[in-house]
This record gives sequence, C-alpha cells and structure tokens, in this order.
Amino acid sequence: MKNFLLLSVVLILVGAGCLGKDINVTTTQVETSINTVVNPQDSLEVNEDGLKTFVNNASGVSFKFPADKTVFWSVDWNNKKLIPAGPDTVGAAIVESTDDFFAGTVEAVGMTYAENFTIDGWIAEGLPNWIQEDKIVKHSNIKIGGKQAVQILGPGDQTGFYKVVLVQHGDNLIILRQDRDNDFLNIIFSSIEFRD
Repeated sequence: MKNFLLLSVVLILVGAGCLGKDINVTTTQVETSINTVVNPQDSLEVNEDGLKTFVNNASGVSFKFPADKTVFWSVDWNNKKLIPAGPDTVGAAIVESTDDFFAGTVEAVGMTYAENFTIDGWIAEGLPNWIQEDKIVKHSNIKIGGKQAVQILGPGDQTGFYKVVLVQHGDNLIILRQDRDNDFLNIIFSSIEFRD
C-alpha cells in the first residue's frame, strides 16, 4: 500500500477544539485560477540525495521529502488535485502515489501541533479520541530530533494507530502519528527536526 506524510490540524480540531481551546489558523496559498495553483516548493533546493526540506513555520517542525513529490495542505477532491503547502500553511502531507491516495488506499504518518497543551494533558484528554486504552501496546520515553518525547504504540491495524509520539516544543505540543509500520513512513518520520 502507498503512503503519505501528513502535517495537519486534524488533531488540534479533534483534540483541542473539542476541549474548548481557541485555535488561530493562518494559511498562505496563491491560486492563479480555479484549476491552477502556484507551488511554493518549486523554489526549494534539492540536496545530493534528491530530497527537499519542508519547513512549517507555525509548528517549528521540518522534514525531508522526495523532490518528485509535492507536499500539500489541502485536497480538491472534485478535480483530484493536491493543493501545495507553503511554510505558513496549517497542514502538510506527502503522497507517494496520488492514484492510491484518491482511491483511499493510503497509510499515513501525521503531524500536528496544539498550543498550550502538555504531554500529560494531551494523553489524558486527547489520546482517548484516537485509541481505546486496552489497545495501547506500549508507553515509553524516547528521543526524536534531539528532543525528549513520549511514544505510545498501538496495534497498527484497523483498530488503532502504529505509534503516536508527543514532543514538547516551546509552547507547542507536537503530535506525530504513524498509522502503519513500513519503510517509506519510517524514512519520513526519521527526518523530522525541530526549529526555534
């Protein structure tokens, strides 16, 4: 199955929004017509490994992605088009195969952030929206991108995610979610870095 990397506010809307937290959303996108969108990633440099680096200014998170892919923040389902993400868009995702994505046969690694949330607070209030307690396989402390984090492993099947990693980054709680264990998702996940 093909895969994509998702950087979105889904969890903020589900986790924080349901908790009565205010969310400020800022997006930057230039549309030249209803069917043509300017891709802000066209100007990103390609490194010697054929990768570009996407930086999300709102969360302070960056990740590497294949230069032949487009990082997107929204989808035009009617026209089956991906709306490219810029550094100030709320969400971002990478699709390995757009055909599989639009067919609904894609697995994801997702990333979002919640302002003014702590790891313990989100585990108590947000995690139950994602998985039943009896489906949690393991809970441990790890490091990712040089930061201390909490990792929660699930079954990685239709009943729950493969892993969720929670990282406190300034006032933001970065929430990383990987639905299944596979090489493509692991490579994208391992390239995540945190910027001040």
